[in-house]
Amino acid sequence: MENLFFDNVPLLGLILGLFFGMALYYAGATNRVLISKMLKLQDLTLMKIIIFALGFSMSLLYLSVALKLIPIEHFSIKSLNLGVIFGSAILALGFGMIGLCPGTAIASFGAGYLKSIYVILGGLIGAFLFTLSYPILNSIGLFKNILGGKSLYYTFLINTVLFFMEPLG
Repeated sequence: MENLFFDNVPLLGLILGLFFGMALYYAGATNRVLISKMLKLQDLTLMKIIIFALGFSMSLLYLSVALKLIPIEHFSIKSLNLGVIFGSAILALGFGMIGLCPGTAIASFGAGYLKSIYVILGGLIGAFLFTLSYPILNSIGLFKNILGGKSLYYTFLINTVLFFMEPLG
């Protein structure tokens, strides 16, 4: 018999997304003024919360994989390419100028900051335009692996940090 909660991916995603949005709101990450202060290094409280959350979740993930609660096959390492670098730069510029990223914009909208709809719509339009331009960008070699592709990540992360795991194939 299927589990209504764990086997229903859309329901699980909705519930976890609501918890994530509530955590963002509680931490102050839906307030673009606080985010801007963090990015300008004027108030590092939010950055400390983010670093703690990353470390805590990495520890839980590490333990879950070590105790074989989560199969390592569910994870994949993405390749490094120029598209990732350019996309990251575009995201960083928008994040710095507006003070919202896609996740915090959705949570901000849910928290009542209705102007964040412009960030959400901009992200959707940008994703649509990327989809249309992907064949052209791919043909010019923007998505070819650089710096060893997965092997650079694999060698450092898996062999050095997560030495107990089996290779990802």
